[in-house]
Amino acid sequence: MTVEYIVLLAVLIAIGAVCRLIQPMFSQYASGSIALFVTIMVSIVFGKETGFIVGALTELVPIKGIGFWLVYTMIASGLIGFIAGILSKKLNMKGVAGATVRGIFAIASALAYGVITSLSMVFFYGYPVTYLYKAIFINPWLRIAILLVLLLIAYTPIRNALIRAKKRYLCSTEEIPQSKTS
Repeated sequence: MTVEYIVLLAVLIAIGAVCRLIQPMFSQYASGSIALFVTIMVSIVFGKETGFIVGALTELVPIKGIGFWLVYTMIASGLIGFIAGILSKKLNMKGVAGATVRGIFAIASALAYGVITSLSMVFFYGYPVTYLYKAIFINPWLRIAILLVLLLIAYTPIRNALIRAKKRYLCSTEEIPQSKTS
């Protein structure tokens, strides 16, 4: 680990934390969707380890305080970042195939985040399993919608910005894809 990498990691975590803090201004029911987008994008560009670290440490910024659920949110975001890093080649595809893969991943990760974070309520509060059913099938639609829109619309400009940062601060040789202009 170089100093440049640690500083860039801290900046990426801070960006995710700010996204986590502004999320309740838009909707209290779509918790974590903008921060998940940041985690997924970091994972695609910087790799699975960096994605896990950014995902897990972004969740340390508490919205509802610090409690037993914090471990579950950290695990959920970290795992989503790790899996996005593993699937980065598939998520980075161009055209309709890439958009389809990103859309499926947005749905799966939003559902997984809801399930993992809802497990804390089932285990610690003793809520019935019907709470988990509600968390899976009723509540996550706004989180899914936000993540879908961000991964389909803001994907390319954010990826290019992260590639520029990687190239500039980590001396990466990765090239920024040029869009075709007619």
